[in-house]
Amino acid sequence: MGYRDQFEQLALQLNFHELIDQYADPAIENLPSIDDYLDEWEDSGYDDSFLKLEFLLTADIIEYAINLS
Repeated sequence: MGYRDQFEQLALQLNFHELIDQYADPAIENLPSIDDYLDEWEDSGYDDSFLKLEFLLTADIIEYAINLS
């Protein structure tokens, strides 16, 4: 299983969609999918410490949602 699959499984376990809904600006009509989020991770290179420390991925998803424009 590759990093993308591992990140996707963990992000889903951490309730990716609920975190995005909760922290994104309500004015944003088309919230990103998990694939959009993972594409950004893939572009920057995966950091496997986020898989070992789930709170880091949770914090990153929240930061991602807050910074959506």
